[in-house]
Amino acid sequence: MKTAAALAILSLAGISFAPQDPPAKDPGPAARQETFLADVKAGDVEKAYEKLFKGTRFAGEVEKMLGETEKGISVYGKIVGVENLGLVRQEKHQAIGMASLCCEEGPLNFYLTWYRKTEAAPWKLSGFWFNDQSKEYFQVRK
Repeated sequence: MKTAAALAILSLAGISFAPQDPPAKDPGPAARQETFLADVKAGDVEKAYEKLFKGTRFAGEVEKMLGETEKGISVYGKIVGVENLGLVRQEKHQAIGMASLCCEEGPLNFYLTWYRKTEAAPWKLSGFWFNDQSKEYFQVRK
């Protein structure tokens, strides 16, 4: 009887002995960049930014980035495709990814920097910027 009472108390306290799902595996920066570009290509730029910036210091910047992206698209025309270079450099704790939105009149180049404090920690977006400077794009790519 004492065992049943103890289990009832633990159950009320929210402690479960049932098998638990393992924590979600960190998809990593390359997969997150691919998801971002797929959402942008599908025309859901707001969703793309919300997912990419969720849980980062950029979370409050979605509206600003939407505005900047819309400005770029108004200058270079509608998005006709994406070019994902993936991670152009990855170390134990840092990575940089690059991609382009291919618009009718020219590209918008994206640079995503990633960081993790330990090799077991999940990757976090630590820097994000885009521009239309192809020269800079090819210099960073080296």
